[in-house]
Amino acid sequence: MKKSRKLLALVLAMMMTFSLMSMSAAAYGEEHEHDCAVCSEDEVIQPRRPSAMCSYCGTMQIVIEEGPWSASSNPYSRCAAHRWIDHLHTYDSKFYVFECGHAVEVRNNDVCHWGE
Repeated sequence: MKKSRKLLALVLAMMMTFSLMSMSAAAYGEEHEHDCAVCSEDEVIQPRRPSAMCSYCGTMQIVIEEGPWSASSNPYSRCAAHRWIDHLHTYDSKFYVFECGHAVEVRNNDVCHWGE
């Protein structure tokens, strides 16, 4: 009994696999001759446009312009550890301009130079 059920499950799985393969092959139609040069010209995959959260609107917006990463510093910064005294911080920054018209600066790799 167990052997026949396993065999039946295998046969049904093979039938399902072959039917899916034939459906995808039939979707091309008779006029389509498979030539990779023709397919790549007609059906080009476009990259996704980057999106990020706009801190002014609070909604996801498409990034229209993205600036390069640049090294920046702020000599009058106050971090959580040394919030009472101004000291130097260095960081990488980048600007995003969104579809809504707002521009946002993003900071990365913030380094505290307290006591240096």
